[in-house]
Amino acid sequence: MLTVLIGGVLAVNPAAWAEGPPPPPAGVVDVRAAQAGDAGLPEEPEVPEPEPEPEPEPQAEPAELPPPTCRVEATFPGATWEDASAEIRAARPEAVAALEAYLFPPDLDWEDPERQGVRTDGVVVVHGGRIIYERYDHGYTAETRHLAWSMTKTVMGVLAGMAVGDGRLDPDESVCRYVGDLPAESCAVTVDHLLQFASGFDWLETYEGYSPTRSSVLAMLYGEGNAAMGSFVASHPLRDTPGTAYMYSSGDTNLLSTAVDGALRPTSGARWPHVRLFEPLGMQSAVLERDGADVPVGSSYWWATPRDMARFGLLLREDGCWQGERLVPDGWIHRMSQVNEAIRAKAYDRSGWDVQGRQLWINRPVAELGMEGPGWPHLPEDTVAALGHWKQTIAVIPSMDLVVVRTADDRDGSVDRDRFLYLAAVVAGEAEPLTDSAFSPASWPPQPPAPATDRKYASTLFKLGSGFAAKEACSCLFVAERDLDFCKEWVRVSPDVARFRVDMESKTVRARALGMGKQVATWVDVERGCRLER
Repeated sequence: MLTVLIGGVLAVNPAAWAEGPPPPPAGVVDVRAAQAGDAGLPEEPEVPEPEPEPEPEPQAEPAELPPPTCRVEATFPGATWEDASAEIRAARPEAVAALEAYLFPPDLDWEDPERQGVRTDGVVVVHGGRIIYERYDHGYTAETRHLAWSMTKTVMGVLAGMAVGDGRLDPDESVCRYVGDLPAESCAVTVDHLLQFASGFDWLETYEGYSPTRSSVLAMLYGEGNAAMGSFVASHPLRDTPGTAYMYSSGDTNLLSTAVDGALRPTSGARWPHVRLFEPLGMQSAVLERDGADVPVGSSYWWATPRDMARFGLLLREDGCWQGERLVPDGWIHRMSQVNEAIRAKAYDRSGWDVQGRQLWINRPVAELGMEGPGWPHLPEDTVAALGHWKQTIAVIPSMDLVVVRTADDRDGSVDRDRFLYLAAVVAGEAEPLTDSAFSPASWPPQPPAPATDRKYASTLFKLGSGFAAKEACSCLFVAERDLDFCKEWVRVSPDVARFRVDMESKTVRARALGMGKQVATWVDVERGCRLER
């Protein structure tokens, strides 16, 4: 006879019942015998009343999904861009000629030792997701990487937003939550203070024309701060209470970069800038160089082709969306595009036109700064831009569906961004031509300089000069892949005291300034570029 348990209930094969019912298994009472008067039946235990089943909680109706926040009609590039430049040149030849006459002056002397004038290396204009104008000079091509300098700051601002969206970075938290072993005083600085350039650190952001040995940014990039830039920045004493004063600072962005590295590296790995941003956008040329601690130099060291820079500009134009997918949290680009609180309260070392949101330049009037109108008066107020040293520009004008990239080697600041961006808008058919006399720089009151500091850094003039020459020559040769003669000229700055030697096999550059202050830079790999060796 076959006996089985099904679902905890005793079951018997019916065919086995031919000779009568089977005896119960061991330990099971034969209820039938008990009902027939079997005296061996034990007393039935009392069974407690079962507790009533709890009433099921009412189920909420499924929440209606919010409407898509990415612009459905947006056009994005695939592996290549749609190129309408020939069409636009034929349709608006006068507008194209006016833009070229300004950005590529025919009488420019590229051999000028003083490097005066508008020295454009490349321009890409994107309208409606299509390239409508593109041109290169100075030996650059569409495939040549260019140093973005401080346009890198906007890249880091976007990556910080991604970390916030992941729940791994809180703008209102102390930077000490994400970066270890910092001085106690620096723990008063939050991530949002860094985003606003409002840390309050006693910092001096000066370049050519000022004392190199007193420059905080030069000591960070080419001197003693290069080994671990975030820690170097946080070692500075506070000049102002964090959040109460604005002062543009590459140091703030590099401390921010260190915090973002602490937030994203555990989940996205050491390649987090590429994994989270460059690869999803198809930016195959992107290089983001690092400090001695292998942290991306978020202030200054992003390299890419102008076409790939335009991809980043299109991401900003599309509010952080790419091909229908939201990469940057909803609202983050908007937040970056609003006048920050610190600049309204107190601003140091501002020119008369510049206004910051959060790691992004914006075109808004600010009554507290005496600005009655926007800094770029001929452009819409929704214009935003990533800007870099020697006049690098990624400008985005959402109301015109326009992205303009300009890479350059301007050493005298003679280019007028308001003018060339307006000329680009005319090429796009989004603005009417104006006469040259219509363009005059906005003249709003400049802000006072930061209080003088007596700080002097350990790096000598020779050390800084050789550090700049070694690092930038290495990047010029092995990241931009320019020739030796070009790179020798490109790294020449005043005072011109540094000389370098190259080992092409090991991709190493050794530099000295007047025979002193030896510095060495080495190419690391295709994503991390070159790095100063310590």
